[in-house]
Amino acid sequence: MSPSHTARRVTASSPRSRPSGAPGIGRGFRIEGSSLQAASTYLGITEADLRTKLQSGQTLAQVAAATAGKSRDGLIQALVTDENAKIDQAQKDGRVTADQATQLKTNVTARVTALVDGTMPVGPGFGFPGGPRGR
Repeated sequence: MSPSHTARRVTASSPRSRPSGAPGIGRGFRIEGSSLQAASTYLGITEADLRTKLQSGQTLAQVAAATAGKSRDGLIQALVTDENAKIDQAQKDGRVTADQATQLKTNVTARVTALVDGTMPVGPGFGFPGGPRGR
């Protein structure tokens, strides 16, 4: 999937059926997609501009701090809200159970914070571990 791909693909698999090294948390539940759009929307810049800033070595926190009227904490909240909304929609659509949704929401804030602060790798999919395109 491309970094600008906004659709989410939610899968649930047992630990035995999940390929070794596959992204996911807990028992193999995962959500894939891109949060680049949510970040760029909050920051008021295009996805292309945000991608360029990230590729030049800036963290999302640095981009937020350099953007008038925006903050690291505001960006974290926007991304957490986006992630939780995607999980809620997946549950509503019947792609995950309530228990799976709860598991997926576990530590969303910590994962998003690590992503924003640049303490976890941002690969081609720009995502979270156990979340969108993360490992």
